[in-house]
Amino acid sequence: MKQVYRIPGGLFLKGAPVFVKEATMHQQEDGKLFAKLCMENKDAERTICSVTVRFCPIATNGSVIGQGEIRQLAQLQAAPAALFGEEELTALPEGSCAFGAAVLKTEFTDGSAWEAESDLAWHVL
Repeated sequence: MKQVYRIPGGLFLKGAPVFVKEATMHQQEDGKLFAKLCMENKDAERTICSVTVRFCPIATNGSVIGQGEIRQLAQLQAAPAALFGEEELTALPEGSCAFGAAVLKTEFTDGSAWEAESDLAWHVL
């Protein structure tokens, strides 16, 4: 699998317990495209057990393809400062040349959760 796109610098949202350290798009030999995120638990005390992420594939003309893909990464054990998610692949539609991503919800092993406000945009560092 070949890397064909990378969001430079990672993604963040002030107050979010997760930092997207690296966001990349990969292409298989058969042309299928996949997004991959490497995330970091920024919470100093709690372990993450689940995150819900929205992927927004972008076409060559800059428009978002469809309504995006929402994916939950569950059964995690991401301790404070731990990296996670780098092995998870999310399929992107044909015609994607880039993508955006945002963590919508983070759940912790203590039963608490953090949810992003729907109108807040994640920023590139």
